[in-house]
Amino acid sequence: MICGRADGDTAIVWRVTEAGIWGPLVLESDPDAEYEIIAEAVSDQVGGVVTVVGDSNGSAKMWTVTLTEEGGLELNSESILSSSGAAEGINNLGKVCGRALGEPVVWIGGIPLILAGEQPPRYLGYPYDINDDGVVVGYTFITSAVVWSSPEANMVRLDKYLKNNSSLDYLNVARAVSESGEIVGYGWSNDTSSKAAFLAIPK
Repeated sequence: MICGRADGDTAIVWRVTEAGIWGPLVLESDPDAEYEIIAEAVSDQVGGVVTVVGDSNGSAKMWTVTLTEEGGLELNSESILSSSGAAEGINNLGKVCGRALGEPVVWIGGIPLILAGEQPPRYLGYPYDINDDGVVVGYTFITSAVVWSSPEANMVRLDKYLKNNSSLDYLNVARAVSESGEIVGYGWSNDTSSKAAFLAIPK
């Protein structure tokens, strides 16, 4: 499954199989929307249904999509997680990470759990992805890549793990985390004055 947006105001999803590509299925569209409408992440299918999360004109949104036997896609339901926020990632247990009312959160069963913070305050945190173990990654608004080892754990900056001989001086954003805990994102090199991708592998 692939999700994204079209024209800035339409959330869409595709289904890709060996037999071909189906879609795009329009999840939501509003040409008069003040803010973007985009599908950010999609879960694995359970019983022929996938869950898609994203942003809907300033709200955090969830859609469920049925995968038909013929290979097609049908919009099943939609719900608002937060009237002011953004949903960025979802794991295969249905936990969703993002922001609600200015706070970094994980929604569990539709209920937001505010992620714990350290200095700087937690409201600077922005979660991007969550794996099935509950590891959450993202960044702070002072552009530092961070990780929460669980929704109950404190935010930790990944910069602290940089070695002295690293080609990067800062780790700015952690964009995704695998089921094995590997984290990918990008950082900054003062030597080249440019961004570069990083892969962080847990010990």
